[in-house]
Amino acid sequence: MGVGELAALCGALGWAISGVIIKSATIRVRAVRINAVYIFIAASMGLIAAVVSGRFDEIFQISSRDTALLIGAALIGSTGDVAILRSITIGDLGRNFTTATAIFVVATALGGWLILDESVSGFAWGGGLFILIGVYMTNVTAGSRVSRPVFSGWGDLLSAPALAVSAGLLWAISLLMYDEGLLANNVFAANGLSHLGPLVIYGLVVMLWAPARPLPIRRGDGLRVLISGLFFGASIISFIVAVDRSQASSTAILISSSPLFVVPLSIAFLGEKLTRRSAQGVAVTLVGVFLVVGLG
Repeated sequence: MGVGELAALCGALGWAISGVIIKSATIRVRAVRINAVYIFIAASMGLIAAVVSGRFDEIFQISSRDTALLIGAALIGSTGDVAILRSITIGDLGRNFTTATAIFVVATALGGWLILDESVSGFAWGGGLFILIGVYMTNVTAGSRVSRPVFSGWGDLLSAPALAVSAGLLWAISLLMYDEGLLANNVFAANGLSHLGPLVIYGLVVMLWAPARPLPIRRGDGLRVLISGLFFGASIISFIVAVDRSQASSTAILISSSPLFVVPLSIAFLGEKLTRRSAQGVAVTLVGVFLVVGLG
C-alpha cells in the first residue's frame, strides 16, 4: 500500500471519528457554528504543518490560478461539510454519511474520467452501480411505498437525504479542484494556503451573523466540537496528501471506506439502529467499494 492509499484510509478514519463525536452536539449547536470552528482548526493545523515541513515560504509562490483552485476547493468542500452536518442533525448518521460518501465516489470517478482523463475500469463502473443501489436501499425502507416524487416546496431541498447527496457532490467537485491545484505545488504549502480563504469568509460570517458565532456553547458540547475539529483537521491533511499522491478517483474510493468505521461506531456509541434493509444497503455499498478498490 502506497503513501497516498494509506493517507486516504487515515483520512477516512479521522472523518468517521469526527462525525461520531459531533453527532450529539449537532442537536444543540448550529452546523455553521461547528464548521466555523472546524475551519479555524483546519487552517491552523495546515499552517503549522507547512511551518514544520519547512514549506511555509512556498505558500507565497503559488500561482494565482492554483490559488483560486485551492481556495475554491476548500470553500466548496466546507459547504459540503455544512450540508452533511445539517443532514446528520435531522437524520440518521450512519445512513446519511453512507449516502454522502457513496455519491462522492461515483461523482469523483465520473469527474476523474471525463475531466482529468483518468482511466476507470469496468470493475470500477460496476462498483459504482453497486454503490448507487446501496444508497437507494439505505434511504428507502422495505415498508415504504415508492411513488412519483412530488416537489412540495423549497424545504424539500433541505431534507436529510437531499443534503447528504448535495454534500457528496460538493466534496467531489472540491476533490477534483484540489487535484488540479496540487499538480505544480508542494502538498503542505498548498494545504496551508487553501483554508485561508474559508477562514476569512467564515470570520466575516461569524462577525456579521450572530447565530454563526461559536460562543456561547455548553461546556460539554464545546469539548465535543473541539475534539471533533482536531480529528477533522487531521483528516483534511491526510486527504490532501492522498490527493497529491494518488488519483482523484482512487482517493475518493478509499475515503469512502469511512462507513466501515462510521456504522459500527454509531451503533456502539450513539445507540443507532439499522433495519435489516438498511444494513443490507450499507453492505451492498461496501461491496461496490470493494469492487472498485480490489478489482478496479
